[in-house]
Amino acid sequence: MKPILQRRAQRGVTLVELMVSLAVGLLIVLAASSMFLATKRTNRSQNDSALLQETGRYVLGALGRDLRMAGYRDYTAGVGFTAATPPLGMADGSGLNG
Repeated sequence: MKPILQRRAQRGVTLVELMVSLAVGLLIVLAASSMFLATKRTNRSQNDSALLQETGRYVLGALGRDLRMAGYRDYTAGVGFTAATPPLGMADGSGLNG
């Protein structure tokens, strides 16, 4: 006589196991794609910042070269002004402003 509760050899996965594994896999894919998008955003921001710095460096270099070629000399270097005189007021005597 055979036992009543005889287990058969398992040949595959059940539907519940398949659904659980799909849900776990989906969560892993969502986390990985979220990290990828955040990294991509950060990379774009850093590239924009680097381009801005490079452009600023180029512009300041070109401006300095142009000023040197124009013969500009900073004659006020090292000169400190301690007090400034107030500007002169102008009036033509007509009493009109403007």
